[in-house]
Amino acid sequence: MYQLPVEQFDAITLWHVLEHVHQLDKYLQQIEKCLQSNGVLFVAVPNYTSNDATYYKQFWAAYDVPRHLYHFSPKSMEVLLHKHGF
Repeated sequence: MYQLPVEQFDAITLWHVLEHVHQLDKYLQQIEKCLQSNGVLFVAVPNYTSNDATYYKQFWAAYDVPRHLYHFSPKSMEVLLHKHGF
C-alpha cells in the first residue's frame, strides 16, 4: 500500500470506496495515520439496511458482487470506524 505522510490531511473523503477495498483494516489504519488529530473522515457506503435495499431486495444495485466486497449497515460502520479510532 502506498504510504502517505503522517497527519497530513484535515479531511479525507471515501465516497463509495470502502466496499471495494480488499485489505479493509490496513486501509483504515493508513487513513487514521495520515489524518490530523482534529481531522474529519467522510464516508459513503452501500447500506444494506436502507429503504432502497429493502424495496429492491435481491435486485438492489449495491449487491454488485464481486466488485462490492462488503455491504454495511450503520451499526457495522460504527463498530468498524470505532475499532480504528474514528
